Amino acid sequence: MASLVEQAGSRLEVTDERQAGEAREFTFAATLTRQQQTPVAELRDHDLVCWSHRGAGKTVMACAVIATHATSTLVLVDRKTLAEPVAHPHQRNAWASKPANSAAVAAKPAA
Repeated sequence: MASLVEQAGSRLEVTDERQAGEAREFTFAATLTRQQQTPVAELRDHDLVCWSHRGAGKTVMACAVIATHATSTLVLVDRKTLAEPVAHPHQRNAWASKPANSAAVAAKPAA
């Protein structure tokens, strides 16, 4: 990104004002597939940007990473893309046929 800005004859100035977050206890109640285990293990120690095709398990993998971090987490999604299966009724069956672990949630346990 910096080189692209420089090529355009401009200057990039970045100020990271992210907060560390607050400690939280999460429970990850799903089972990752073999294909999901490797990326989750490799991404645990990094800031996370996740993109893949529909049905790859991005949500369940993100929940696994969030639970591992045990820290409040900001999640940004493209709501238009997220809403597409609902907007196209012929695609609703694709959601219904997903394995149970796709409904995984990283949530604060009840007190």
